[in-house]
Amino acid sequence: MTPPVALQKIIDRVDAVLGETSRLLEPRHVQLFFLVFCGVLLFLGRINEIGLANDADAWYAQKAWEMLRTGSYMIVYYLGAPSFINPPFPIWLQALSLKLFGETSAFAAVLPSALMALATVVLTYRIVEKLFGNRWVAFLSGMILIFPGFYLDNARRAQVDVPLTFLILAVLYCGLKAEKNPKWYLVGGLLTGFGILTKSVMGLFPLIILFVYLLMTGQGRRMLGGYAFLGVVLALGVGGSWFVIGYLEFPEQFVNEQFKQNLMSRSQAANTGWYFLGYVHQLFKNYWPWFPFAVGGAVLFARRYWKERDRACLLVLLWAGVIIGIMSLSRGQTFHYILGAFPPLAILSASAIDHWTSSLWKHRVGAACAGVIVLTVVMVAATPVEIRSAVSLSKNHPELRALAPVIAANVAPGERIRNYNVLDASIGRVHTLYFYSKRILNYTGPVKPQALLNSLQKEPQHFWMTPTPVFRDFARAHPNTAYLVQGNETMSFFTSWKNRDRVVYVTALN
Repeated sequence: MTPPVALQKIIDRVDAVLGETSRLLEPRHVQLFFLVFCGVLLFLGRINEIGLANDADAWYAQKAWEMLRTGSYMIVYYLGAPSFINPPFPIWLQALSLKLFGETSAFAAVLPSALMALATVVLTYRIVEKLFGNRWVAFLSGMILIFPGFYLDNARRAQVDVPLTFLILAVLYCGLKAEKNPKWYLVGGLLTGFGILTKSVMGLFPLIILFVYLLMTGQGRRMLGGYAFLGVVLALGVGGSWFVIGYLEFPEQFVNEQFKQNLMSRSQAANTGWYFLGYVHQLFKNYWPWFPFAVGGAVLFARRYWKERDRACLLVLLWAGVIIGIMSLSRGQTFHYILGAFPPLAILSASAIDHWTSSLWKHRVGAACAGVIVLTVVMVAATPVEIRSAVSLSKNHPELRALAPVIAANVAPGERIRNYNVLDASIGRVHTLYFYSKRILNYTGPVKPQALLNSLQKEPQHFWMTPTPVFRDFARAHPNTAYLVQGNETMSFFTSWKNRDRVVYVTALN
């Protein structure tokens, strides 16, 4: 059945635009420029305006600030005390960025993660070129990574999963380069050490992948070579340095936090009897529109390896399979823990599309993806749009950011903000407020109005925070006792009426 003439004209016009776009994107330098240019705008667009994506981001960034203040680069501190939940490598990068671009800058906190996310996109393109010699699949793999979705959202966050993803990819690339020049094993070993210093034992993923890959491809003898051995020694030496120093300095706390609380508690977290399928289920829910193509690509690559012993296909399968498989053994499953599998999943998806579509449809798919990415760039970088389903595109605690400057101006360093019934302060608000104001909000549980009244009269020099409706009720019941320094619809920052002449006013953040 032939479509109406008007509709056919629209179809022809769209097809012509897609074809022209595809031709423009054919040169290699254009593809790389497109990925880098769009990646920069997507990963860093409006970061300072939106702020850190959530309280965990502020938690990491504040550790970096304390690293600058204490000068302790191997023992990480938080709230003035040693913390061994996270190794220090990504915090080193954040500390350097905060020093260069500002200690309360969300841009500075996110910059290292965003740059490593961008490097991951470019290196994914390069590794596909090296493995398959297919520039279209390389380009589509890169576009899948920066396409609106989970990877993009994490690239805009000040956390550790993106740096680990890049380091896994970089070590695998070094392993491929070492086939011709074994000295690359030394570079890979150093990067593996940084991976361990990023997320503990998860930094060993690339060594496991390469070990299985070399065994399955009959290259086991290469692991006995001098450079390969030295690479492993370098990895364990660099990565293990933090474990040795932490244990020697604070043995009991290090064991409790790094092993009992961090590793063992996650592996034993409550979950269903089918917990080992949890990540597959999460991919099915969240990895769209690429999930069916990734599954199809996995089947395609498995068949190629089975029939043709294609080493490149085996490496990509192991890359995704080892990360997802090992993490699936843990009962404490969080989707971003398998972010390191997203580059091979992108390669599987792009390869399946390449295999299943004609040349004409390949051009259409590539051009359509590029179009969606450009529209997303415009929305992220040039409009005030917030998207609640995307963590990094919705403002986190804007009421605290607005109060942070006046809090920093009035509360002395080392002094805590007193808490009048901000009952969720023990979790999120402490981290976010601490990053933007460098002051800590106390958490003492519910406070009765009479207790606040007594404190305002006997200790008028202190400053308090409370939900705005609570402040209004107290001010009506006890006029001329609490003085509002600054407030908004959500939160109010106040002191004693007797202390009002000591208040310093500053311009708040928007």
